[in-house]
Formats: sequence, C-alpha cells, structure tokens
Amino acid sequence: MQIDIKEFLDDLPHLDSNSGYWLVRANSGDFYTDFNLNSYIGVGWNNISLKDIQNSNNSSEQLKSLIVNKNPDILNGSESVDEESLELDFVYNKQLDASKNSLVINQKKLTSRQLSSLAGQLLRFVNEIKINDLVLVPSENSEQFIVGRVNSQPFEIDSAAMTEQEKENSNYKHSNFLKRISVQWVGRFNRENADTALYKMIYSQHALSNINAYRSYINRAIFDAYILDDDELHLTYHITQEKNIDAKMLGQFIYQYSEMYESLSQSTDLKIKVNIQSKGPAESTAKKMIGGSIAFAILFCCGSASYAGGKISYDDTGKINIEMNGVAAQNRQNQTTDTANKSKKIAAQLQLENKKADSIMEREEKAYALAKKLQVPISALGIELPHRAEVALQKQLDRENKKKAHSENSEP
Repeated sequence: MQIDIKEFLDDLPHLDSNSGYWLVRANSGDFYTDFNLNSYIGVGWNNISLKDIQNSNNSSEQLKSLIVNKNPDILNGSESVDEESLELDFVYNKQLDASKNSLVINQKKLTSRQLSSLAGQLLRFVNEIKINDLVLVPSENSEQFIVGRVNSQPFEIDSAAMTEQEKENSNYKHSNFLKRISVQWVGRFNRENADTALYKMIYSQHALSNINAYRSYINRAIFDAYILDDDELHLTYHITQEKNIDAKMLGQFIYQYSEMYESLSQSTDLKIKVNIQSKGPAESTAKKMIGGSIAFAILFCCGSASYAGGKISYDDTGKINIEMNGVAAQNRQNQTTDTANKSKKIAAQLQLENKKADSIMEREEKAYALAKKLQVPISALGIELPHRAEVALQKQLDRENKKKAHSENSEP
C-alpha cells in the first residue's frame, strides 16, 4: 500500500501570509444568517454610494464632507458618546417610503470622532479589503464565527433586488446594505474553542477592523492542518486532557515528535507552540514539508490497529510504503545482488546508493520506533491528531484498500 505525500499536501488548505484579515460585524449578529446563506459581507449608509466613496480619492476629510453634505443634521455637537458602544455601519433603521419607493435613513447623531471613524470604515471596506483576504463575521454575542475568503471587488445592488430577495427568503432577518463584497465561506469556530489571545479581538465593537495581528490564531482555529506560503506545514494536535497536564508526558510527546521529524527530514527547524491550558492545542510548524508529512503519516498509521505489526517505509520521491519489509532494505538487497555482475565503476556507484539506502533504512526504523513510543503520551494526554490531515491521508488509504479488494476479487 502506498501514500503519495505530494497528493496529501495538495489536499490541505493553502494560505498566503500576504492576505489581509478582517473582522466584519453583522449588526450585533442580526444579519449573521443573511451573510452566511447569501455569501457576502456589507456596510450601511446607503445614501453614500459606492461611487461616492471611490471618488473621494481615499481621503477621509473629503468623504466626511460628503457625508455631512448628504446628512446635514448628522453631527451631535458633543463628544460625550462612547464610540466603542456604537457599530457605526449600522446606526440607522430601514423604512420604506411608499411615495418615492426608496429607502429612508433614520440616522442617529454622531460625534465628530465617530464621523471620522465612519469615514475610515467606509474607505477601508471599499479600498483595502482585497480578493483572497479572509473575513470573520461573529454571530449574536460573538458565540460563533464564520470565516470566508473574499472573491469579488466591492459592488452595489439596487434596493428593488434586495426587497425581492427578502420576499423569497422571509424566515430570517435580512440586511438592507447596498454596498457588498462576495465571500466564499471556508470554515467556522466557536468562541469557547478559540485561543484566549483572540478575546481582545472578539470584544472590539468596531463594525470593521483589521485583525492581521491575530492571523496565526485564526488560521489555527479554522484549519488544524494547512500549508503557509507553499513552504511551511502547520499541524495542530489537540490535547483533550481535562485537568492538569502531565508535564512528563507532554515533554515526552514534544521530544519524541521532534526527534522523529529530525530523523526523517535531517533538519532541526521544527517549531512547536503549546497552549498550556487544558484543553489546548499543540501546533507544529515544519519548513521541511515532506519530512513533516511523513512524520505525521507514520504517526497516523502506527496509531491504527489495522497496521499493527506492519512496516512503514519511505523514499526520496515522497512516497510512503506500508508493508512488512522496508523499501530501503529491499533496494539494498537487489543492488547488492546486481553489484557482483557489474563493472567496478558501476559497482562503486551502487555502493554509494547502498549507503544511501542504509541511511534511509536506519532513519525509517528510528522514526517507526519513535512513532510507537509516541502512542504512550498521545494516549495519556488524550491527544487528537489534526482532523483535516487525517481526512486527506485516509482518502488515499481508502482508495488503495478499494484497489486491493478489487484486485483480490478479480483473481480466479
């Protein structure tokens, strides 16, 4: 049975460290379902058009003047209002003016600081959110977050189309936002499962915030296995032990896992971040993606009863073989037999290849032994392997098992 590591890596999500990350609130969660089901994010202030914002030359002062011109009574004249308690994109209620068949905006008064914040948010929505950026939208009370990838430029819909959409889907609350961006939702996570480092972000009340500072925590919350910038493998193991973590077992897991990676990749660049609170994640980061993938695959197979007593081997092409005899050992035997019948030059070359095979065999035997030892701390700490990586690996194993079963059934 064979596993193709390159296929395994291709099946994992690929993220770009240059992508922007944004928190977009949905009117205290009122429009969470609307955003989710209709695959978009939006902002209010419908009488400030997309064209108005685009023509402001990304100038906050110019846009503020336009907002005041279109809404002469908007300024409060006081700075006593708490900015943090007001979601500036959602400070109006929708009413339908039957005589004009248009939306009427019933706005609250804003302080000059809030007006500046509003202008800044509208400019960011139109000018700074880019295709392939990731956006987070919280539900009511920020209990759950959906995460999506931006897949369009900002656009504007007409109010008639919006009203028709509401009629077709009246079982949830719709936003009345004309300015929108399309999003493909890629995941979700619950606040209770999020890293505590995200709490400051969660409790920010701004309607639109840049959250690039939290990107690594967000990536880990959505994807327990992913590739960053096509050259870094991230795998998150989940420690499920409820009470105090056994320090010896945790140290054993980190040490033996690092040793296995080093043996397979011939590199010491593995990094492991551990949240010491129970329950918590242990995230490994490997620059040698083939070595990191093989380490995970061996660990996965050694933990499966169906492979107990078997042999797991690998070669330099990124293939893993699950069988009784290692590939390196078999190659060495074949090459030794051929050497006697070859010229001295070829024999010398084969000797070098034999040494390489010896090295590979030694490393695979060490990795296999370490993977077996790792089952002890994994069991003691209740460690769960990264689910997305398990799925990507199991797909190949299921396919190989199906081929094998078909071959056996076809034999006379």
